[in-house]
Amino acid sequence: MYKADSKSSLSSEISVVRGQASYRERLALRPGSVFEASLEDVSRADAPADILGSVKFETPGQIPIKFEIPFDPAKIDERHAFAVRARIACADGRLMFTTDTVYPVLTRGAGREVDLLVMRAMISKQ
Repeated sequence: MYKADSKSSLSSEISVVRGQASYRERLALRPGSVFEASLEDVSRADAPADILGSVKFETPGQIPIKFEIPFDPAKIDERHAFAVRARIACADGRLMFTTDTVYPVLTRGAGREVDLLVMRAMISKQ
């Protein structure tokens, strides 16, 4: 018989948004690439989004990159809009890929899973 302890009740207070990110180009990620995804409150058009959770993978492997973003469900207001944003950068910080579309989650009929398509960014040669 399973007996709940205080740690398991604490973990029930954290939820996750699951997803995967991919891109159309037929190329491998460079060694040292970094993948980042964040869950954001995008309700206010005239202000920066509030970040409710994020993940970062150094050397994430190849696509699709699967991820889970933990967040506190108490911070979710059903009247607000939430989205997941992602990016892939080179080891030196230059942006390689980023989302250019809103990927809604959690409220307004959106679920807790998302498939992201990140678009290639222009990398200037210096």
